[in-house]
Amino acid sequence: MKMDAKLLKSAVLATGIAYLAAAGLLLVLGTAAYNLQDPDKYLTAFAIIALVLSAAACGFSASRLNGEASFACGLTAGVIFAVLLFIVSIILPGEGFGLPVNAATALCTIGISALVAHLCRPRSPSVSQLRRKARRARAGH
Repeated sequence: MKMDAKLLKSAVLATGIAYLAAAGLLLVLGTAAYNLQDPDKYLTAFAIIALVLSAAACGFSASRLNGEASFACGLTAGVIFAVLLFIVSIILPGEGFGLPVNAATALCTIGISALVAHLCRPRSPSVSQLRRKARRARAGH
């Protein structure tokens, strides 16, 4: 299977956008957690929320950057996002859940990214939308 240059470029750019979204979300949610009574109680949940939202941002930006192949772009961007996430989890293990859970989380990010890209793909207008547009054009609007 030959990889399209536009698809790869869009996927890499979408992954960069997702990592910027993740950094911003982690900053905001981490600050919010530390302003609560027991920050350790909320940090894991906030990190998971940031991961899910950044994977969704990956899929959304992939579908907008490459509209004609939005699912393939979202899937490719999700794979790149997950591979980088898994590499970081190996290099900086911390006190996380362990390697199997990190691998499962990486796979979930691929699915989220591809699903959001598919759901946000550009659609052709429906027949009723085309008729409305034609009526407005005839009416001079």
